[in-house]
Amino acid sequence: MNPAASQAELVKELHQDLARKYQLHARKVEEIWLSLGKVKRMEAIKAGSARGEVLKTREDRSLGNVYKVIPEWNLYDLTKPGSDLLDILRQRATKSLCEQYCEGVNGVPGDALFIMESMRVNNLRHSESFRYCFTMFMDEEKYGMSYRVTDARRYNETMVDLSVAVKAGACVPQSTGELILLRQMYLMQALNIVVEDILKIGSTSRQKESRSKKPDGGAAAALSKLSLDTNAEKLSFEDLNARVLDQASSLEEYVNLCRTEPTFLAHAVNMWFLVDLN
Repeated sequence: MNPAASQAELVKELHQDLARKYQLHARKVEEIWLSLGKVKRMEAIKAGSARGEVLKTREDRSLGNVYKVIPEWNLYDLTKPGSDLLDILRQRATKSLCEQYCEGVNGVPGDALFIMESMRVNNLRHSESFRYCFTMFMDEEKYGMSYRVTDARRYNETMVDLSVAVKAGACVPQSTGELILLRQMYLMQALNIVVEDILKIGSTSRQKESRSKKPDGGAAAALSKLSLDTNAEKLSFEDLNARVLDQASSLEEYVNLCRTEPTFLAHAVNMWFLVDLN
């Protein structure tokens, strides 16, 4: 048997990347997302898709077979009040791939049953037949690995040998396995980009709120609150200390984003460049 794992490895990498981002920024992402209106939410969701094209609703057929694979990734459901985007993000970032294979958000069927149901109801099919091939979803280490045997006899014998895994749904034809991995890959990619764009929107909003006519960045905003003004209200030491700590926290968060998120850093550099031109 010859194993193939290119798409499975990509899914694993995307999952690891999403888990890392969630661990670093979960609280801030949730805070920003809940503060956004529909327009800004749409902006973030569209940024995570090719050419900004996203399903309008679950029933939208304008993007071909996309609705058969990731119907929940649509503008109506993701941007409305009570959107379950944060639940989707939490589940995809904190649950293992095997867990996601078996169970979805808030107890709905996992990716395996979802794809199998879509194959049954929507006639979803992979463009390739993958003759005498099967995919295993037994554990995290070999998750999504596909194998090929030489002929029909060997394939049938192998399926008998793997009957326990087949009955458990952990061994499926590769044509099905590729669709399951495709669903996971699309959602992981979109979520990775959306997290970055939510943070970017939040950062831009904070910059706009704190800018004067000539913006000087986070450091200037922090210092401005500490400037001495004889006409300003008198603050107690506790209030002053609280403001200093708040600004220090904001600056630390900003620096951490620059260190850990290349996309955010690139955006920040562009913003600095534009500021210098004004």
